[in-house]
Amino acid sequence: MKPNEQGFTLLETMAALSILMVCTSFIVPIYIHTLEERKEIKREETALTLMNQALNEWHINHQKRPSVMKQSAQRFTLTWSELERGHVRVCLRWQAKIKRRQPLCGER
Repeated sequence: MKPNEQGFTLLETMAALSILMVCTSFIVPIYIHTLEERKEIKREETALTLMNQALNEWHINHQKRPSVMKQSAQRFTLTWSELERGHVRVCLRWQAKIKRRQPLCGER
């Protein structure tokens, strides 16, 4: 920019916009990945809560929960198996955003 003129030249503006676009192209995918990770952590917390509730209900009442449950638009599948007298193993599965089934198992 020349000392007498006010404002930026077209070349300076294009250079600034190019730098901004390059920075944005790196930041946006990282931000989207972070949001997906947060959602997956929330699903796992929900799964842990459901499994804990199912094991507690079985321990108190010896009643098994339904094999398919929906919680906050997510479908969870429970699989029960008896290990020995008085002990059970429950596995909880759900479909993750990355199209991979997530298992979570616990015993009581």
